[in-house]
Amino acid sequence: MNHPDKTPLTRREALIDTLKATLVTSLALPAVADAAPAPPPAPEPEFVPENDYPFFGGELPEGY
Repeated sequence: MNHPDKTPLTRREALIDTLKATLVTSLALPAVADAAPAPPPAPEPEFVPENDYPFFGGELPEGY
């Protein structure tokens, strides 16, 4: 005979367990994300006008 504690999950129980896990994750994940420190911003590369010549009217720098 099947013991009540040994019966496999029904589809309804599996869906309810999945819903519960999704709910717990959706509530816990934002709290964990807020607690984590943000990475420092990446340093800006040095601006070199010679590298951006198309944006200054199209004139080529000397040496091209």
